[in-house]
Amino acid sequence: MEREMLSKDEQETWEKRKKEIRTRHPRLFPKPLGFACPPAWAEVLEDTFRQMEEAAERMDLPTDAWPQITDVKEKYGGLRIYYQGCSLSDEAVFDQIIEAAEERIERTCVQCGAPGRVGPGGMWSYCGEHMPETEDKRVL
Repeated sequence: MEREMLSKDEQETWEKRKKEIRTRHPRLFPKPLGFACPPAWAEVLEDTFRQMEEAAERMDLPTDAWPQITDVKEKYGGLRIYYQGCSLSDEAVFDQIIEAAEERIERTCVQCGAPGRVGPGGMWSYCGEHMPETEDKRVL
């Protein structure tokens, strides 16, 4: 399978954006962490982390009881967000937010972030403009 890479400028832009996302959500990211997912998913990540923060604030959790994001990645064409640090009784709220994000990614173009549908290979989602005839390239 051929691997389609980001240009140097695109990679630098994505690295900057990831840092900005982590900086906006310091209570979720107490330690530096990279994201191994397409840049087109940035809006979904932002929304997810905002919702997680809002939920923690509504539950009046002390900062040390907030979920701490430990990994953000693409796996088999889907989004995976892993966390630790909150109580079992609070996990259901955060799991629901993450599951909604995972479902949203299934309908998000991996190339541009527009609404999309699963492509011919059954792994990645694409909008009409980016839908390939066959799915023989990875976008990461």
